Amino acid sequence: MDAAVYQPFASLALALVVGVLIGLERERSAPGTEEHNVRSFMGGARTHPLVALSGALSAMLSQGGGGMVLLLSMGGMLAFLVVSYADDVKRGVDRGLTSEVAVLVTFLLGALCTMPNVVERLERRALLVASAAVVTTVLLALKPVLHGFIQKATEQYVYAIVKFLLVAVVVLPLLPNQTYDPWQVLNPYQIGLMVVLIAGIGFVGYVGTRVLGPGRGMGLTGLVGGLVSSTAVTFSAAARARQDPGA
Repeated sequence: MDAAVYQPFASLALALVVGVLIGLERERSAPGTEEHNVRSFMGGARTHPLVALSGALSAMLSQGGGGMVLLLSMGGMLAFLVVSYADDVKRGVDRGLTSEVAVLVTFLLGALCTMPNVVERLERRALLVASAAVVTTVLLALKPVLHGFIQKATEQYVYAIVKFLLVAVVVLPLLPNQTYDPWQVLNPYQIGLMVVLIAGIGFVGYVGTRVLGPGRGMGLTGLVGGLVSSTAVTFSAAARARQDPGA
C-alpha cells in the first residue's frame, strides 16, 4: 500500500505526541488549589493533546475549504484565551501570558503537523514540529532558572549582551570574506568571526559561572569552547583570569 495513505495518521499521532509533551510540563507546573487568588488552570496532560489535535484536524479540513476552518478554529481558541485572561484580571490575579501562549503554540504546532503545503516531506515536517515542541517545553520548564538568572544579571551584563549581538548579527555578516594583503592573511570576516567566537565563549563562561559556580562554569567554558576553537578558549580564559584572578 502507498505510504501516502498513512501520512494523515502519522501527522495526527505527531500532533498528539506534541500535545502530551507540552501538556505534561504544564501539568507539573500547575498552581496549587490552596494558593490565594490562584490563576486559572489552562490545561495539562489532557487539554494540550486535545488542543493539538484540534489544530491538526482544523488544518486538514481547511485544505479543502480555503483555510476558513483553521482561521475560525484559531479565532475560537483566541477568544477562549482572552476570556480566561480577562476573568483572572477581574479577580485581581497577578499573572503573565505564558499559559495562554503555550496553548496557542500547541494549537499551531498541531496544525503544522498536517500542513504539507508548508513543509512537504513528512520527515522534515516531523523534525521541525518536534524541535519546536522540545524548545517550547524546555523554555517552560526552565522558568525558575531563567528568572533566577535574570535577577542576578546586572545592567553592565545586559549591555554586554547587546554589544555582542550587535557584532554577531549585524556587523559580522557585513564584513567582506576576502583577503586584502599581499600575503593573503588579513581577512576581515575571519578576524571578525574570531572576535565573535572569543566573546561568545566568554558569554558561555559567564552564564556557566553564575548558574553552576566558578569551577563548573569554567569547565563548561572549556568543553563548549574546545568544540569550536581552542584558540578562542585560550584568549577568553586569559581575559577572564585577568579580570578575576580567583577564577
